[in-house]
Parts: sequence; structure tokens; C-alpha cells
Amino acid sequence: WCAMQRHDERHLVLEPDGAIRTCPTLIGRDEKYQAGHIAAGVGGISLKGGDEVVDMVIADSGVADLTLLTVCKNGFGKRTSLDEYRLQKRNGNGTINIRTTERNGAVVGLKAVTDAHDIVMITRNGIIIRTSVSDLRAMGRATQGVRLMNVKEDDGLISVERVVKEEAADHEAD
Repeated sequence: WCAMQRHDERHLVLEPDGAIRTCPTLIGRDEKYQAGHIAAGVGGISLKGGDEVVDMVIADSGVADLTLLTVCKNGFGKRTSLDEYRLQKRNGNGTINIRTTERNGAVVGLKAVTDAHDIVMITRNGIIIRTSVSDLRAMGRATQGVRLMNVKEDDGLISVERVVKEEAADHEAD
């Protein structure tokens, strides 16, 4: 379950390299329905052979300078403005989110971030790094991204999480 405001947007990212941006208000009244507890739900994105949904973000349209951070297995990632993604109805085909290659690896996560956030990345071998989102510049959708973390050949990123910057957390505690 997720609680959403009327104009919040959903962003789904799928493997290998696509994403979809959809908004609840794009679903017409005739498409809305109530479903029982055993219902299958509604489709978010059309999947083709080999595709799978990796992550989902609910982006608050009221937050200024909100960007999407995509992180890949080999330590590469990028920030992209929400405006780079066109709005689509449910079960759309999606658009290219990041160019996945052997260099950057498969997508492992997607986060809605601003300059006020840090991210924490963890590898399969337990290496953890924290970095400021403000150090990453925004770039276009169809790019491979930049190195966020050095990852050894026998390792790979498995998770990324958004956290509040330490300075902001200190002020909240006061």
C-alpha cells in the first residue's frame, strides 16, 4: 500500500534500461474501479521479454528541484530532472532511463532526491559509502551516467538508499 496525494507521480524503473512516469490523474474516471482484496491490481508498465521492475518512486510534485537518481551494479549512476520523462497512462511502454552496458551494469535502484539528501550505497561484499547528492550534476535520460563508487570486479552494488544530510539531521534533533 502507498498513500498518495492526488498530483503525486509514480516512477517505475525496469531492467534493463527503461522507466515510465505516470500520474493518477491521467487515469480516466471510467478506468478507476474498486477491487477486492484478491484482485491483481492494474498494470504500471508493459513488460517485454526479459524485463522486470527493479524499483518504484513516488515523486512529490510539490518538492522543488526533485530529480531521479538511477544507480547501476558497477557503481555508475546519474541524476535526471523529472521533466525529462513524459507522462504516460498506465501500462505504457516507458522511455529510456539510462543506457545500461557492460561498463555500468544493470540498474539496482531508483530514488527521488534533492540537493538536501545524501545517498548510501552498499555492495555485495559489504562495502558501504555515503555521498552527497549535491555533488552529482543532473544529466539527460539516455546517458550511461558517471562513477559514483569504485566497485571491484568480483563485487557489485546491491542497494542504494536516500538519507537526510547529517547537518540537516543535527538541526532536526535540536
